[in-house]
Amino acid sequence: AVARLIVSLAFGTVGGGGVAGGGGGAGRAPRRVLIFVSGRKQAESLAICIASAWGGARKAAPAGAAAPARLFVNVYTGGTPKYKRSLIEATLSREVGDGQLHVIVATSALEMGVNIAGLHLVVLPSEPSDAASTRQRLGRAGRAAGFPGVVLI
Repeated sequence: AVARLIVSLAFGTVGGGGVAGGGGGAGRAPRRVLIFVSGRKQAESLAICIASAWGGARKAAPAGAAAPARLFVNVYTGGTPKYKRSLIEATLSREVGDGQLHVIVATSALEMGVNIAGLHLVVLPSEPSDAASTRQRLGRAGRAAGFPGVVLI
């Protein structure tokens, strides 16, 4: 379900206008999505699943269809090497370009102490184990005006 949601965002079939529409706010698809999962293995397998689903949908798109967004998927866990976490964190403060969809699949390692500018959507494939984690994850959403904020699956 999560991979289908991300592919739909990339192809502009949810969010009213697609990622390639640019700008931000109402009527635009999210361009930066954070997916919280419970563990490293789940994060890694979901990232692979998203990339695979996007590639398959891209190949199956009818001739002449609008080009999908360029998809960037990163995994951020406690086991991610420090240099790679630093690179991912650095990208979080930059604006996402038109025609791009940046997805970060993360564990609780990203919950505290990392500022995420322009986060459009938080996806929770399952409910966190405690109320504090739920509040922290939900608090990441909706900071970019005009975007839906949270999707619980």
